[in-house]
Amino acid sequence: MTPPETSARVVNSALWAAWLDALGFMTELATAETLVWRTGAEYVGTTRPWRRRIGGKFGTAIELPEGTYSDDTQLRLSTSRSIRATGEFDVVAFSKIELPVWASYELGAGRASQAAASHLARPSVSWLSNYFAGHGTDYTKSGGNGAAMRIQPHVWASPSPGDFSSHAVDVVKNVVTTHGHPRALVGALFHANVLGRALAHGQVPTPDEWPKVADDLRAVVELVTQDHELHDLWRPEWERASGSSFESAIEAAVAEVEDLLAVVNDAVRGSDRPPYVAALETVNATDPSIRGSATVTSVLATLLAWLMCVESPQHAIDAANALGTDTDSIGTMAGAIAGCVLTAPPPGPIVDTPLIVSDAERLWNVGRRTAQKSFVYPDLLKWKVPRAQSDIVGLIDGNQIGVAGLGRAKPVWASFPSAANGLLFQWFELRFGQHILVQVREQPKRIAVELLGLGYAQPPQSGEPLKSSPSRSTQPRQAQLELERAPGVEPLEDIFGQLLQGGFHATDVGRAIMRVASHGDGVARAAALAALVAAEMKRRSRN
Repeated sequence: MTPPETSARVVNSALWAAWLDALGFMTELATAETLVWRTGAEYVGTTRPWRRRIGGKFGTAIELPEGTYSDDTQLRLSTSRSIRATGEFDVVAFSKIELPVWASYELGAGRASQAAASHLARPSVSWLSNYFAGHGTDYTKSGGNGAAMRIQPHVWASPSPGDFSSHAVDVVKNVVTTHGHPRALVGALFHANVLGRALAHGQVPTPDEWPKVADDLRAVVELVTQDHELHDLWRPEWERASGSSFESAIEAAVAEVEDLLAVVNDAVRGSDRPPYVAALETVNATDPSIRGSATVTSVLATLLAWLMCVESPQHAIDAANALGTDTDSIGTMAGAIAGCVLTAPPPGPIVDTPLIVSDAERLWNVGRRTAQKSFVYPDLLKWKVPRAQSDIVGLIDGNQIGVAGLGRAKPVWASFPSAANGLLFQWFELRFGQHILVQVREQPKRIAVELLGLGYAQPPQSGEPLKSSPSRSTQPRQAQLELERAPGVEPLEDIFGQLLQGGFHATDVGRAIMRVASHGDGVARAAALAALVAAEMKRRSRN
């Protein structure tokens, strides 16, 4: 099989990822009886119109168009929008705008991702400090695949996708916005490394190469050390909250991946059963306590992608019908890898295909640092998440519709009555081509235009160099500095954000460093704050 050209690999990777997400979404957590109710069939061989109950056991039955994708592709598109034309990952916009808004239109999300998005809606919470807990979820114990399945855009936009270090830090920042267990982090990094190699070389790493792919992940400890935000702000608080060192936690998670790779490889080679079935049985993939693990999912997706390319894409369709497993996430991650090698597009419809293609092409060109559009979000200093999810959609300019954070939209397709009085489920098409299903008021409230954002802005003029955008506050801030308030142990990112907003006046910087130095392990934290200020001033001098 001759692999496609690299730019085409990105497009095919995105399409296969979305299609296998849509295929697996129909069978996700379904029993045989549920599958028949959803699809009218006992086995799904391609995408088709189907129905799903939203809102629990007694929720609303929604008719879904053929090729409807789940939260996996939704969050992948959110990640893509957050990657600017310069290649910079705007983690602040992703965490404070994309994720809280996504919670209003998510399809099939896990509890940890939902809890993380809800917590990020609070003005006091930043991506560096999203320590949610309750209702069976906890940030430092969230090791599921809810982050691993969305990180492909960082690889697609990398100028050197085969180089782990070129995208690892952005993957880490993406993951830690919602998941704080090292299993989630290492699972995502392993998937990114496999995907990067497949994209760069046009072939899926073989089972003999898997140990080297896993060993590469140990470099993330040093890569995090070199990043000011992760090393000076996120890591110290994470180590306090988790009770372990970052280095030892990464080592344990990498060793877990290595063990999984070994047992899966042995099972495939030593069983007379179909290889993917043997692997599922070996890792006990139907066990609810294991099913959503990021490490298990990333290993199974790698095996499935390899089988798709060396034997037949039919393996992915059979995997989507392996009831009781995490069919959509395994499928979407396998599709992203295999799509880099397969020359044919997926064999069935996908909702928003034009958007998925154009988005993939944009990311590829971002990696080449050619002029591209960036998504223009609302001003973070004015941004405020609507209190009720049903108010994410509102009226602007008379009877026009807007979606907070994402821009103008129009109602399309069908609407469905909700069990809640005065609400209904309605499909909307955003101006840039994405379709979302939102529970909205029958009589929507008005929404401030400044909360909409501008969507994709025009690229720079020909010959104009691409520059990194100015640093942004890590979260919405009050208009004035509050450095004179009663002393306490404040998160460094909060203090740095206040200084950033205030223009780094020497008096404010000095007072902040003195205040930090006077409490607890203040000397180390004061040094970290000074390093952040120095790095920002150096960056400004370069620009």
